[in-house]
Amino acid sequence: MKEDRLAELNDLGSLLELPEELSRESALGERLSALLESLNTTNPDRTRLRMVANLYHANEYDREAKCLYDWLIASAEDDLERARLNYLAAQLVKEKGDSEGAMSYLETSVAAYDGYGLALAQLGEANFKEGSLDTAAELFQEAKSIDRELASAYVGLARVFERRGEIEQMVKELESVLEFDAVNSSALALLSQVYARLGDEKRAYEASEAIEYSAGVPENDPWFQEVIDAIYDVQRLDFLFLDYFTLNRFEEALPYLERMEALDPENPRYSRYRAVMYMGFGYYEKAEEELREGLAKGGAADVFYPLLVKSLSLRGNKEEAERTARAAAERFGASGELNLEWSRLLVEQGAYEEALSVLERGIESDPYSLELHFARARLGMKKGKIDQANESLRMLRQLAPMDAEAMVRAALVLMEAGRFGEALPFLQQSHQVAPFYDEAIELLSDAHYELGLEAVKSRKVDEALERFEKSLALRPRRMDALGARAQVAVQASRFQEAELALQALLSAAGDRPGILIVYGDVLFRNRKLEEAREVWNVALRLVPNEGSESELRRELKARLEQTSSLGAGEG
Repeated sequence: MKEDRLAELNDLGSLLELPEELSRESALGERLSALLESLNTTNPDRTRLRMVANLYHANEYDREAKCLYDWLIASAEDDLERARLNYLAAQLVKEKGDSEGAMSYLETSVAAYDGYGLALAQLGEANFKEGSLDTAAELFQEAKSIDRELASAYVGLARVFERRGEIEQMVKELESVLEFDAVNSSALALLSQVYARLGDEKRAYEASEAIEYSAGVPENDPWFQEVIDAIYDVQRLDFLFLDYFTLNRFEEALPYLERMEALDPENPRYSRYRAVMYMGFGYYEKAEEELREGLAKGGAADVFYPLLVKSLSLRGNKEEAERTARAAAERFGASGELNLEWSRLLVEQGAYEEALSVLERGIESDPYSLELHFARARLGMKKGKIDQANESLRMLRQLAPMDAEAMVRAALVLMEAGRFGEALPFLQQSHQVAPFYDEAIELLSDAHYELGLEAVKSRKVDEALERFEKSLALRPRRMDALGARAQVAVQASRFQEAELALQALLSAAGDRPGILIVYGDVLFRNRKLEEAREVWNVALRLVPNEGSESELRRELKARLEQTSSLGAGEG
């Protein structure tokens, strides 16, 4: 069989000639030409031929790549080499949607060498799609045994358990992934779905919120790395770069950036990438050099100047940052990001009126920028420009009604100004969108508590108690609201309500003499003499009796003495 295939493939023919559509002058054409010219067509060097196959594969010359892989597979003498080549061929045809071909190559790869976890996991995935659940489960388990941190094997096995209805085992597999890959989007997405089906809405929400909305970092794949290293397409390299760059994993992103720069040295985008990485590491002067170089290469002013101003500011060079901002605005006009950075500099200098003016011009340039509206709302509220602040807050609510975090940030602008009632609609919107968003819950509880205190000052007892109840409905054990509710009820002589409020306060705070004496007084008012005396006795035992007797001990003893003739003893 091997000899028959070799006979068919022995004449490599046009595969060892540069494809007509590929220019010899391009970087890829130059590299391929050098390799092809060095090959002996009678007895080609396998290492160089494999490099040619990788270059074809990496740069989407699929027919040529497949034919070379097949020739190399048919003539391979070593099982490990045969396994790797079949694995690469599987990736090639899978990229083009040939799942049947990919499965055939993977089966051959695993048959030749069963020690590569990703090959096993991918074959498991292929069997899963074919409905062969038992075979898929075995392959996923084997892949896990080889690589205990191979996320795709755990996720694949979880999907097998889901198909079988074994939900507890499914959850166990997915939670295992998060132990070594806390932001694995596949595991989190499946967990969110299964928690929702189980009725655990809070955990479903938390899992969905934890998902990183980037393409995610590919699994480490040493066998495929030789193809990645052969990519000459800057767009594909850009995608790979961004997988790491967007997660601030700059060291892993850097090799892809260096390759893009070598292929397209005049592209200003790469200067921006380098500048952002330098800023992330705190190398602001290097960032500024890159940004100026990017501008010299034709980089967009509204992209590069805001970053330059920000870098200068972070480095402490505020005067140059402001000069740069003014010069850029004068030359290129207002832009949202530039004016935002410029306004921050002006705020630091106390030039609030000018900062508001700069923000206004920024909003004219970019009326849908959330950050510009947040900045104007905060500054306007702080400096008494309420109309401007409210206009931006209204815009924020229109622009981002389903963004729970944005609604909380808008509410904070109002709460910092003491406008708790106006903050409520934003917080309620955030809570409605994301019922388990902790910051929204906390701030909504705070707002009701503060409104309760305002009602107390205005002697509106019913409103105050209602606000404290709403605050506690969101945060049942917050001590300040529990104490305030109890205090208002006592002062209003609503002793039935006060009794319940003090019970809740003691449950949260534990037995404290100061609270117990008031609780005893309320029980006494509610004609519960024995219970009152029991509570006072507990309080008395908790108050230290050292040296001169404390005022609290004297008060407790007085209550017990005054009520002793009414019924019970001190106990």
